[in-house]
Amino acid sequence: MFYKPLWMEFNLGGYKHGSPISMLALLYRPIYICDVWKVGLGLNPDENGIVTRHEINTKIKALLSDDVIKTKALELKEMAKKSVGEGGSSFKNFESFIEQMKH
Repeated sequence: MFYKPLWMEFNLGGYKHGSPISMLALLYRPIYICDVWKVGLGLNPDENGIVTRHEINTKIKALLSDDVIKTKALELKEMAKKSVGEGGSSFKNFESFIEQMKH
């Protein structure tokens, strides 16, 4: 699993050109963060479709006080560290990529 920041997805993923893959990634990211991985909370827009400062503040306070989310986030952190560490899947994939580039 390689980590790709959101700005990279916008710039390199072709979002500005309407790439369906990038559009789908943006649509499904909240589902994974909130519903699958359970390390985040969704933001609810008001009746005008705007996410207010109050909504953001409320969710940040909820995130910081939720022990279940903290525990799950720490578990994902450890999984990511193992993946990028020597012998991990991302490490192996990167080594394989480098070897392929040499030939």
